[in-house]
Amino acid sequence: MKIKSILVALSAVMTLCVTACSSNCDKPLVDTQWHLVELNSQTVALPDDTFNLIFSKDLSIGGVAACNRLLGNYSVSENNSLKFATIGTTMMLCPEFGELENVFTVSLGSVAGYKISGDTLTLSDGNGKTVAIFTALAPEK
Repeated sequence: MKIKSILVALSAVMTLCVTACSSNCDKPLVDTQWHLVELNSQTVALPDDTFNLIFSKDLSIGGVAACNRLLGNYSVSENNSLKFATIGTTMMLCPEFGELENVFTVSLGSVAGYKISGDTLTLSDGNGKTVAIFTALAPEK
């Protein structure tokens, strides 16, 4: 009976911990794979292996646009300021999402800040207008 009470109490504590973290724990900017879900106020439905960004600790950024690899650098400073520098991509032809890829890479150039809420990353311009929204992808197992 005593063991059963301990297990019930432990289960309740674990449930509270998981619930608290799931509603209050923000994913880190760095080392999270961010997947594009909205660009310039337009919802986009894209395969998980496209339009992804990964911020590295060394202030480099990598990822995939439509079918091209994306790379460059970024800087962060106080008040969640974020700037991308020298974003480049490989030059493969991407018939399905080629135009969106161009809009995506150009839009990154206007980013001035970011906000993370749970598993959502919002990039905004200098006026606070949302440029892009990403969601964190689950790590590969």
